[in-house]
Amino acid sequence: MSDISKKLLEIGEIYATGYFEDIDRSYFYRTAKAMLRYREHCTLPPYNGGKLYPNSSSQLDRIAIEPRYSYVHTINPAMLNQKSEELCKYCTENMPFWRGVGNWHANGAIYGGAFNHTTVNYPRVLREGLDSYRERVMKIEDTDMREGCLLVLDSINIYRERCLKVLREVKADENLIKALSKVPFRKAETLYEALVGWNFIYYVDFGDNIGVFDKELDYWHNGEDVTDILREFYRNIDANNGWSLRVGPEIYPITYQILKASKGIRRPSVELCIDDTTPQDIWDLSVELIKSGNTNPSFYNYPLYQKALKKRFPMIPESDIERFCGGGCTETMLSGISRVGSIDGNLNTAYVFCNYMNENLAKKETFEEFYSGAMDNLLEYADELYADVNECYKHMSEKMPNPVRTLLVDDCIDKGKDYNADGARWSWSIVNFSGTINVIESLLAIRDIVYEKKEMGAEEFLELLNSEDELFYKRLKKCPHYGVNDEKADSLAKDFFAKIFGSNKGKKLHFGEGFLTSSIQFTTYVYRGKGVGPTPDGRKNGEPLCDSLSPIFGNDKKAVTSMLGSVAKLDLPLALGTPVVNLRLAKKYADSMIKPMIKGYFENGGMMLQINCVSKEEMEDAMVNPDKHRDLMVRMGGYTEYFVNLSKEEQATLLTRTEHGE
Repeated sequence: MSDISKKLLEIGEIYATGYFEDIDRSYFYRTAKAMLRYREHCTLPPYNGGKLYPNSSSQLDRIAIEPRYSYVHTINPAMLNQKSEELCKYCTENMPFWRGVGNWHANGAIYGGAFNHTTVNYPRVLREGLDSYRERVMKIEDTDMREGCLLVLDSINIYRERCLKVLREVKADENLIKALSKVPFRKAETLYEALVGWNFIYYVDFGDNIGVFDKELDYWHNGEDVTDILREFYRNIDANNGWSLRVGPEIYPITYQILKASKGIRRPSVELCIDDTTPQDIWDLSVELIKSGNTNPSFYNYPLYQKALKKRFPMIPESDIERFCGGGCTETMLSGISRVGSIDGNLNTAYVFCNYMNENLAKKETFEEFYSGAMDNLLEYADELYADVNECYKHMSEKMPNPVRTLLVDDCIDKGKDYNADGARWSWSIVNFSGTINVIESLLAIRDIVYEKKEMGAEEFLELLNSEDELFYKRLKKCPHYGVNDEKADSLAKDFFAKIFGSNKGKKLHFGEGFLTSSIQFTTYVYRGKGVGPTPDGRKNGEPLCDSLSPIFGNDKKAVTSMLGSVAKLDLPLALGTPVVNLRLAKKYADSMIKPMIKGYFENGGMMLQINCVSKEEMEDAMVNPDKHRDLMVRMGGYTEYFVNLSKEEQATLLTRTEHGE
């Protein structure tokens, strides 16, 4: 062990200890050694008496350098500096770290954390057992990579043995001890063993996604009811801020249990893939869950996703495309065989447009000239976004290997390539465009007031906008709107959408199959609005942006079919990364409306839909009495959050969502 490693171990930096043991070895080997030392020393959660272990949070140690599924590892310089200025300086200078896209923390045009999500190949691990992986690893020609993968296998076994020691010491359930003594190194033979192994590997991967769940679990299912164990697994996912799973369109007996187990739990997001064969009792169960206050399931147009994926990636065989699932919040990936940057980077279109408008509106004689110039400007920024993501991928492929996912995602072992260097069978980057509906609404207002009706000149328009004149803002509300099935408004929206979300065409990625675009806003629509000045969609300075592709809050005053009709007119498969749409529906209409509404939307080209039946009154009471509503859940962008966990500003935006009915 090097002197640096000894010093790091003395201050409790267990991951970095391993990283600096063999400083002359490759990044892959050193990262694998770091994981080994981490698994040897990390704090294990106390056993909670359940049927699965580990449980609760996977990362309990207060260390400055931590392993992460998305970033490989992260550093907290302030924390490390408190422990040792010398070691902080050494580590920050000699340990490669993840770089973001653009200015990650600024409210500017381009930003992003270069996030990475995946679903490891759970079914292969559990059907074959990790002991079989050793033979595959031994075929790797690169010595450091081969030895690194063997270290990962050793680290997983060490972690399992430590978990078993905890269970034996507290005299835990013997069935759990027996199952974990077997899986994941030997193949699971029962459904319970599969669930124990799935949970364990989930912790090994630090809590990301769990993939196509019902189809894979059906392999072991013999009619037993495991709803309670599934709920326990979900509680573990929730405790780790985990993400999603897919069920359908094929429906199995276990599908019903997977759906029922999600009731009242924030995570995972359950993605229900719909097609013409979806049975009525699945519709009935889904409606009942949503009426109960659940945000699960969300609904996916499976045939359209399949068609769009085949068109975008003609080289991918159909058997692989069928493994589609949304990872992270809902980003498009293929379970067990893909590496997806999701979301790698974002372009704040409202920020770019606002700046362009203020500088150029008065210079353009026609709307067509202004629109063309604004679009060219946005596409220049989009090109910069793609270029910056490529720089990130180059950095990752050279200096940021991920040995755990190299072992657990196909086909890294067989290719002899790291997961972060084109090892996965399929790889792509998903980039996001935020504020797009704000820009569309702004263009509609400018066209209506300045160019068509000529109510005022550009200078006066901008003066009234930037002074936030109240009468002027009332006038803006009378402009044509997206979201009310207005043909002229929707035509402009469709053109804008096609240009922005089709900007990935022909763009090459440093490795992998290319870029997908998306509209997924999370809670960032509040934060990212703070750097954007007043916009003609009716936003004032610093106010939130739009929520993904949903209409501007309060503008969609017509029937819900009109709102969804506007969205469906967009060429949504262009945003194959996933075009998120959130909808709040009055609970009393859930039984009669949800199925025909979704089917109609999907038949017209809709791709996915998330539905809340939480009333404005419930949310208002939760703002005043949060302790009474700790389990109240809402959809934000592509994921679910407890309402009381949101900021007051985020909560307030949800109150302005239109509650749709008949």
